Amino acid sequence: MAKTNLVPVVRVASLGELRVHPVTKSQLDELSRGSSASVLLNFSLFFLGIAIPLFFALVSTRFPSDRTFTVFVVFFAVSCVAGLITLVLWYRSHRSSAKLLETIKIRMPPHPIQQLTPSTPSQLTSE
Repeated sequence: MAKTNLVPVVRVASLGELRVHPVTKSQLDELSRGSSASVLLNFSLFFLGIAIPLFFALVSTRFPSDRTFTVFVVFFAVSCVAGLITLVLWYRSHRSSAKLLETIKIRMPPHPIQQLTPSTPSQLTSE
């Protein structure tokens, strides 16, 4: 029996342009750590999601005692403050990740302008 060695065919489509952005080790570490922004956003949505029904309960319900009303007001105030603080922290950390990526991308030098010269015959002929 004869063994046939089949060589796989590899086809590579050309890229229009390949850009390589150099990254420092500290930037790579920061990117690999990821951002705590998603956790902060989850906490913010959780606290604000609690604050909204508490607000409607405070506005639409008559409470039998002042103590119950006070508990609702305290929970509403704490959840509003916690939701707003985590929302602001999320926005700041979200923006810092975007700034890091922008810093890495801005290092790319501008695209050089290429001029066609009539010295090459293939460039002189049109399609």
